[in-house]
Amino acid sequence: MKPLLSHLRAVSEVPIHGVLTFHHIALILVSFFVIISTSTSLYLMYQHATHYSVPHQQKYILRILFIIPAYGATCLLVTGFYRYYVYFSIIMAVLAPLILVGYLTFICCLIAPAWEQQQDWLRMKEARPWIFHLNLLYSITGMQNGPFRTPRTALTQFNIIWFCVYQYVVVSIMMGIVAISTQAVGKYCQTSLSTHFAHLWTTIFTALSMIPAMHTLIQAHWTIRHKFSHLRMDRKLLCIKLVIFLTSWQSIIFNLATAKVRSSRYIGQTDVQVVLQYLVLSVELIFFAFLHLKAYPWKDYVISFDQPGEYQGGAMGWRAFRDMANLSDIGVAIYRAAHWIFFLRGRRHLENRAAEKPNGVEDYNLINQKPVNVNVSDDLFCLTYIQWMSQKIRLCG
Repeated sequence: MKPLLSHLRAVSEVPIHGVLTFHHIALILVSFFVIISTSTSLYLMYQHATHYSVPHQQKYILRILFIIPAYGATCLLVTGFYRYYVYFSIIMAVLAPLILVGYLTFICCLIAPAWEQQQDWLRMKEARPWIFHLNLLYSITGMQNGPFRTPRTALTQFNIIWFCVYQYVVVSIMMGIVAISTQAVGKYCQTSLSTHFAHLWTTIFTALSMIPAMHTLIQAHWTIRHKFSHLRMDRKLLCIKLVIFLTSWQSIIFNLATAKVRSSRYIGQTDVQVVLQYLVLSVELIFFAFLHLKAYPWKDYVISFDQPGEYQGGAMGWRAFRDMANLSDIGVAIYRAAHWIFFLRGRRHLENRAAEKPNGVEDYNLINQKPVNVNVSDDLFCLTYIQWMSQKIRLCG
């Protein structure tokens, strides 16, 4: 503990109380708040893991809940080892898209457990009009003749949503790599908003990527919220929106607000621009953790005595945590999003043709087949003409 305290002494030289500086007090408070939020989230995660009755849904719930312990650990590491706060904050920024993709996949799994079943259900549904700012863009860009027109089917709309959300994952990873690379050569400077440093540009590109991801995710939520209103969908979305806002936009607000603030005898410049921000975030994580208890209750997945089935989490829920840690489905989803936007988007009229069939959904192979149209009236005319010519030939003969 002595090397850590001496390491922190470089931040604030003048003690506030006894030998404790502002940084020491901040570290104690952050540790206390993180213990509360992390223990609450781990309790909820453990209950879901040991009551793992619907794996295709609870796997994504566990990922959403895991963001609280991950952010809490980041707050603690940033406060304790402030010299490396840039790397810890970059890790937190890369983890943020996992919340959005986890909730989007959870929504899709509510519709049906398998990808093909989800497509069949969405293909038969009419797309809802775009909401909020997307509807404004729809109005000023030609409505149904513009680029933001409403698709015919919910399947096409969800494919657009899928791409908009998962591109945020790719952009965040790319911006994280750029941030780490530029930090290594001294060209990042997270506390500066100068155009000469990479921090400003990575923030801009990340924000431009996050805005369509968040808005289209809300569109997906509004598409199914009435069908699954008993699952408290609005509370679930509120948790996602608050975490994204208070961890992404709040960082930008803090950078703007503290850009001109100077240090004092008791509070160093690093405390003002970095430590104070993560101290506030550690307090907010407690609120998020308790909100998750109401939004993602584990009792919804308890198997009653009169219901068939069994829990699939294994001893202490280890299978559930294994599924949560297996991120291969995210790679598959990114491939599907890229494959649709670059190769299948031009064939979306096939989805519309399938939706117009009165007898349900057709197989794509049947859709691609061109039916042979037989004109009955033309056949009757030809037959009559042949009979008339035959009669004339007999008379002439």
